[in-house]
Amino acid sequence: MNRKTMCPSFNLVNANRKASVIFMAMIVAVIVTWLVHRNPRPLHDEAQKDHVSSSQTACIDGHDPWTNSKKSTESMSAQEMYQYLRWTNSSACQNAVDIGFSVMDYKGVIASDGNKAVCFDRSITPDAGNCLVYSFGINNEWSFEDAMAKFSCQVYAFDPSMNVSDHDRSQFIHFFRLGLDGQDRLHPSKGWQMRTVTSIYDMLKSQHGELALIDVLKIDVEFAEWDALPQMANSGFLADKVKQLVVEIHLEADVPLQVLRHRVQIIRNLEAKVQGSVGGFVRFSSRPNPFFPIPAQVSQYKKGEIFIDLAWYNSRYFLPIV
Repeated sequence: MNRKTMCPSFNLVNANRKASVIFMAMIVAVIVTWLVHRNPRPLHDEAQKDHVSSSQTACIDGHDPWTNSKKSTESMSAQEMYQYLRWTNSSACQNAVDIGFSVMDYKGVIASDGNKAVCFDRSITPDAGNCLVYSFGINNEWSFEDAMAKFSCQVYAFDPSMNVSDHDRSQFIHFFRLGLDGQDRLHPSKGWQMRTVTSIYDMLKSQHGELALIDVLKIDVEFAEWDALPQMANSGFLADKVKQLVVEIHLEADVPLQVLRHRVQIIRNLEAKVQGSVGGFVRFSSRPNPFFPIPAQVSQYKKGEIFIDLAWYNSRYFLPIV
């Protein structure tokens, strides 16, 4: 028999209960909506606070297991350090865009190359027609530099390995046969002219202005970043002059653990709480180079190179939305 025809009073009670539940749900929804609009909060509010570090920036889609950690680098395992380097913190930038792109075939692996992540959130985005880019490490792959030039940015490109003299590639791209290092010197084995970013900036300030901010500083210099980055940070250059930093870091799986810890500490210092000239850079992208296999368990990976693209913005110039 049909249950509805047998128990009409029971069905009426159920209907009344359903109506009450729906009514209460509507009231709760109205109250929540009113509270949200009464006190709006940007999605990435924590990442936008002025003078805030990534150690104070929570990952919106989870929790930040690394920059909030009290664990010292000296006590981290190889696997933990790899997990830290691969932490993307992608919620820190709502509009991270790949700039530049070309398709390469390297030892039978076909993948994109040259593209770098740039944050285009409103307060940190390069201002088209009024932007400055420094790019170290070209290797005849110009897709990133050409793309930034389309924004009418003035792009200063550097590479000592291309056997090409100083020249203007276009009205926006200016090439110099110089390498990046932690000191001014000749390369000990190659004989290249190597300079700190501070020396290069002083050389070029008559062209782009002595107070100009670098909207994007790109570095892909085949392990020389480990000498250059500490000089940039300790001198105050990064804190004062650079709005966004994009670096391909280079690691070796079989490097001694102390060397790996030293290099990881350089990155952690960049992301540390703002203290004078050091720290204050908020990571918003991390991804491995597609041409090199990245193991799931790096501690079991006994040889080979590990290349990872990391991108940050300078929290000093990332203003909150008002």
